[in-house]
Amino acid sequence: MGSAPQRSVYARGWRHLAGTALAGLLLIGVIPDALKGLGLSSDAVRWAMLPLIVAFLLIGGGRGYSIVCPNCGKSIFMRGIFAFPWPEKQCGRCGRDITKT
Repeated sequence: MGSAPQRSVYARGWRHLAGTALAGLLLIGVIPDALKGLGLSSDAVRWAMLPLIVAFLLIGGGRGYSIVCPNCGKSIFMRGIFAFPWPEKQCGRCGRDITKT
């Protein structure tokens, strides 16, 4: 039986962007409102959200740095010293087209 076709690094980057954006929207809008609906005070909601936000930053940021160019190992979200939320199509270090597998 054959294996599933491998996604390009660029496609994995966009999938990560979409998942991180969805998780961010849940953290900003849905979860705090749900906690307030359960009767928690504003201070309790802030303290309940703190570990979720830290986990979001660590997991979302760490995962972004682990999606790298298969040729040279540079993160596809880094442009010089700055991190961008969308992946680049061509590696800024080695010039490889990362939209292909």
